[in-house]
Amino acid sequence: MAEPKITPLARRLAEENGIDWRRLQGTGPEGTIVERDILAFLAKVMAGEVDLPPMFQI
Repeated sequence: MAEPKITPLARRLAEENGIDWRRLQGTGPEGTIVERDILAFLAKVMAGEVDLPPMFQI
């Protein structure tokens, strides 16, 4: 399975906040993960709707 596309800004936000962006569904063109996807996920974490799992390290 191919790795999802992500914008540089979204990647930086995800990495700075310990989010494994590979598990997110993107809403940008062709399913690209964009800034609003990361911010929406963070809002769900802050609201207690989802847990922030540890980021997978290679």
